[in-house]
Amino acid sequence: MVGLQNCKILIVDSNAHMRQILETVLRGFGAKRIFSATSAEEADIAMERSEYDFILLDYVLEGGDGLAITRRVRAKEHHPNRFSPIIIISGSTERKRIEAARDAGINEVCVKPVVPKELFRKLVAVADYPRCFVLALNYKGPDRRRRSADTYTGEERRADRKAAQRSAMQSLDV
Repeated sequence: MVGLQNCKILIVDSNAHMRQILETVLRGFGAKRIFSATSAEEADIAMERSEYDFILLDYVLEGGDGLAITRRVRAKEHHPNRFSPIIIISGSTERKRIEAARDAGINEVCVKPVVPKELFRKLVAVADYPRCFVLALNYKGPDRRRRSADTYTGEERRADRKAAQRSAMQSLDV
């Protein structure tokens, strides 16, 4: 991945502490041109005025939500950030929320609490392995198709699957 020192990055989060954490992590990766917005309204203004190399956008914002912003940005033909990589930061790992984010046109989802290694992995994914941009009647954004993750052997982090897994394990103990 090309260094982040020349990349222009926008952090959109209503929580000042979270913005500070993300900025600190990004500076640790070498980023120098970091901007922030604290609400949906500020995000809209910032994104209309300037193009960003990466946008880190909280799922839930003051005055709106990250998915609505993403849909607006992707839908406008001449929006400066229509093709910019958008990484949603979310405290929820429920499958329906992840799918909603994907269907809104985001590039990646990074789960809270943000682990620097995971954020870096997401940045590398969107920078080094960009997906084709799709312009369809009902969808505008990066190609949603991904290879199957059936071979994933790590810890299950999706809340709804964790609960189902726990329930299945408990029924085996009966």
